[in-house]
Amino acid sequence: MALAIVGNTPNTIGPVPGPNRPHVLALQLAVVDEVFAQASQEQAVAFFIAVGRRLASGLSLPSDDRLLTLEQAINNFWQPLWLGHGTLTADDEGIVINHVDYAKAGPAASETWPHAAAAVVLGAYSGWFQSLADEPPLQTRLVQQSSDRLIIHHGL
Repeated sequence: MALAIVGNTPNTIGPVPGPNRPHVLALQLAVVDEVFAQASQEQAVAFFIAVGRRLASGLSLPSDDRLLTLEQAINNFWQPLWLGHGTLTADDEGIVINHVDYAKAGPAASETWPHAAAAVVLGAYSGWFQSLADEPPLQTRLVQQSSDRLIIHHGL
């Protein structure tokens, strides 16, 4: 059974949609491919960033201000979604997120899946950090993307 995070409470919802569920992956890829076919690249990425923000709204982040506590809560969220995991590191201008295996659940040959998965991950981090932010508003941006790693920066 899979765990869904609602607030900070895990709830059993059914089988995990991952690599062992080809019918679920086929549906996910069909949706992703169709969005990219019907919209421009910019519009499709914006759509999946919005999906990531919506997903992020389902997780209430811990009030603990330590990065390790935040990282653990976020990674517990990613695990049942098969969207990898991240490490959070502070730098002089904010937080650097090194997120790996973000597109692992999708087919290796897909051209659209990595773009959609990266946008969902970026949108989620953006949503989480904006929910924690005080004034002035900080930005969450994708700094680097490879086939298995995203570098995201939240800050100035």
